[in-house]
Amino acid sequence: MKNKLIRILFVSLAGMALFGCATLTPVADFETRKIDTAGYEQKVANLMIVYDASSSMDEGYNGHKKHDIAMAIVKHLNQTIPADLDLKSGIRTFGHDPNVSSQTTVLFLPVNDHSESGFEAARLKFDDAGGTSPMDHALNAVAADLEPLQGKTALIVISDGESMGAAPLEAAKNLT
Repeated sequence: MKNKLIRILFVSLAGMALFGCATLTPVADFETRKIDTAGYEQKVANLMIVYDASSSMDEGYNGHKKHDIAMAIVKHLNQTIPADLDLKSGIRTFGHDPNVSSQTTVLFLPVNDHSESGFEAARLKFDDAGGTSPMDHALNAVAADLEPLQGKTALIVISDGESMGAAPLEAAKNLT
């Protein structure tokens, strides 16, 4: 009886290990709409996204891959930017799947006049997560990306913050 109970317990634990983890599902898409700019004043001239494409972004969070959640954020942010804004935008990534890039940081969209289709095309180029988390390399490179620009810049970092150390904080301080 004791052996049978141990076998049942073992089979149950093995089953939970194999099938008990929730399957990671794609992030549900939703309809976005452009923001009506009437009554608002544009505060920034430039938008730069720094995107974490490292291996920790391939892990699950609330039933989804963090990378999928982050990609949806970038997609929907782009879809809500009003077309009539005089905005320059760019996207720099760090930590890539080797099939995407072997570089620590890549400027997938050089800062230029914002185009919804150009922004989306750039976003689709880093569709796999992998590699290390050299956020400091990306932030140091952003300094050069932004150097020729005029006006205020919004810098949005999309990351899970894992395995970073203190180097990104120092690099961010150098941006001001």
